[in-house]
Amino acid sequence: MATLVLWIANFFVGQLTPVMLKSPGWGPAATFWVFAVLCAPAFYITIKLIPETKGNSLEEIEAYWKRKFAAKKNTSKVYSTP
Repeated sequence: MATLVLWIANFFVGQLTPVMLKSPGWGPAATFWVFAVLCAPAFYITIKLIPETKGNSLEEIEAYWKRKFAAKKNTSKVYSTP
Protein backbone atom coordinates (compact mmCIF):
# COMPACT_ATOMS: atom_id res chain seq x y z
CA MET A 1 0.00 0.00 0.00
CA ALA A 2 2.79 2.42 0.85
CA THR A 3 4.45 1.76 -2.50
CA LEU A 4 1.19 2.50 -4.32
CA VAL A 5 0.81 5.81 -2.49
CA LEU A 6 4.43 6.65 -3.26
CA TRP A 7 3.96 5.98 -6.99
CA ILE A 8 0.74 8.02 -7.12
CA ALA A 9 2.37 10.96 -5.34
CA ASN A 10 5.40 10.68 -7.63
CA PHE A 11 3.11 10.75 -10.68
CA PHE A 12 1.37 13.91 -9.50
CA VAL A 13 4.64 15.64 -8.67
CA GLY A 14 6.01 14.70 -12.09
CA GLN A 15 2.91 15.99 -13.85
CA LEU A 16 2.43 19.18 -11.84
CA THR A 17 6.00 20.46 -11.58
CA PRO A 18 6.54 21.33 -15.28
CA VAL A 19 3.11 22.96 -15.50
CA MET A 20 3.71 25.02 -12.37
CA LEU A 21 7.20 26.08 -13.47
CA LYS A 22 5.94 27.29 -16.87
CA SER A 23 2.90 29.04 -15.44
CA PRO A 24 3.32 32.85 -15.39
CA GLY A 25 2.01 33.24 -11.84
CA TRP A 26 3.98 30.41 -10.27
CA GLY A 27 7.65 30.10 -11.07
CA PRO A 28 10.28 28.11 -9.18
CA ALA A 29 9.83 29.78 -5.78
CA ALA A 30 6.06 29.29 -5.63
CA THR A 31 6.42 25.70 -6.86
CA PHE A 32 8.91 25.02 -4.08
CA TRP A 33 6.64 26.49 -1.41
CA VAL A 34 3.61 24.50 -2.58
CA PHE A 35 5.51 21.23 -2.26
CA ALA A 36 7.14 22.35 1.01
CA VAL A 37 3.71 23.00 2.53
CA LEU A 38 2.53 19.58 1.31
CA CYS A 39 5.55 17.94 2.97
CA ALA A 40 5.01 19.66 6.33
CA PRO A 41 2.36 17.19 7.60
CA ALA A 42 4.58 14.23 6.67
CA PHE A 43 7.47 15.81 8.56
CA TYR A 44 5.30 16.37 11.64
CA ILE A 45 3.96 12.79 11.58
CA THR A 46 7.48 11.42 11.21
CA ILE A 47 8.79 13.43 14.16
CA LYS A 48 5.86 12.46 16.41
CA LEU A 49 5.27 8.80 15.50
CA ILE A 50 8.56 7.30 14.33
CA PRO A 51 10.99 6.60 17.19
CA GLU A 52 14.68 7.49 17.05
CA THR A 53 16.72 4.32 16.54
CA LYS A 54 20.23 5.76 16.40
CA GLY A 55 22.54 3.72 18.59
CA ASN A 56 20.03 0.90 19.13
CA SER A 57 20.66 -2.64 18.01
CA LEU A 58 18.20 -4.46 15.78
CA GLU A 59 17.14 -6.54 18.77
CA GLU A 60 16.34 -3.41 20.80
CA ILE A 61 14.32 -1.96 17.93
CA GLU A 62 12.43 -5.23 17.52
CA ALA A 63 11.71 -5.36 21.26
CA TYR A 64 10.39 -1.78 21.15
CA TRP A 65 7.91 -2.57 18.39
CA LYS A 66 6.85 -5.81 20.06
CA ARG A 67 6.13 -3.93 23.30
CA LYS A 68 4.29 -1.18 21.49
CA PHE A 69 2.08 -3.52 19.47
CA ALA A 70 1.93 -6.55 21.74
CA ALA A 71 -0.83 -9.00 20.97
CA LYS A 72 -3.69 -8.71 23.38
CA LYS A 73 -4.83 -11.84 25.13
CA ASN A 74 -8.14 -12.92 23.68
CA THR A 75 -10.51 -13.40 26.59
CA SER A 76 -13.64 -14.03 24.57
CA LYS A 77 -14.98 -17.54 24.45
CA VAL A 78 -15.44 -19.41 21.23
CA TYR A 79 -18.18 -21.97 21.02
CA SER A 80 -18.39 -24.51 18.27
CA THR A 81 -21.63 -25.80 16.88
CA PRO A 82 -22.17 -29.31 15.64
